[in-house]
Amino acid sequence: MSTQQIADLVARVGYGAGQHTPDTLITFMRERKEYAQLRMIALEVYVRAVPPAQWRAEVWSELLRDFDASVRKFTLRMVREYQASIAEDELLYVLNGSPQDVVLYAVKLAGDLVRAQRIAPACLAIPNVANHGYWLIRLRAIEALIVPDPTYNWPDTMRLLPAFAGSKYWKSRKLIVEYISERCRRGCLTGADYDSALGLLEQWATDGRSSDEHGKRARAALALLRGYDDLPNSSRQTS
Repeated sequence: MSTQQIADLVARVGYGAGQHTPDTLITFMRERKEYAQLRMIALEVYVRAVPPAQWRAEVWSELLRDFDASVRKFTLRMVREYQASIAEDELLYVLNGSPQDVVLYAVKLAGDLVRAQRIAPACLAIPNVANHGYWLIRLRAIEALIVPDPTYNWPDTMRLLPAFAGSKYWKSRKLIVEYISERCRRGCLTGADYDSALGLLEQWATDGRSSDEHGKRARAALALLRGYDDLPNSSRQTS
């Protein structure tokens, strides 16, 4: 769009002119007959003009379920930029949807919220994320599961990572293999976590979908796990 077209849209919404109340902005955002660009401008006016304590939860809910993908994506951007509170089930709805650029924005937002411990990490391992055809969606989800675990002992991390067993992208595999190896070295693989890690590495070491270099990395990590009981301070439990 040209600069003049954008200026006309902004003027029509009343940006900075005090022409709209919060209620009229919400009404404008809900109007499906309006151009998506106008409705998105109305949302930005709303989050800038209305104090966060007065934001209405149903606004985020409705826009995250909007028929227009560009509106859903822009809403995710506003939620992330302005740190708005949204319900976990609303975010799950978008994570389970499409198209891929909307899902990617949702994964980035979910990653922020997992790091802040505001939503359950399991949101990042649902099938539409863990098995998504777009490699970047899977990579961002894996990063968000691993990065918040600096001590390599979060109970959910190793339980969720096997959901990404079908990932062939080398960087995704590398992140998980390195995470498992370090967790093993620290003596932080116990019980079911050990079994999950072992099964995942056995698959990747033999499925032929890794390069020579990364196949060797997976096999080295597998050998490390198989010798886990011999490591100093090993805390593996058989229960």
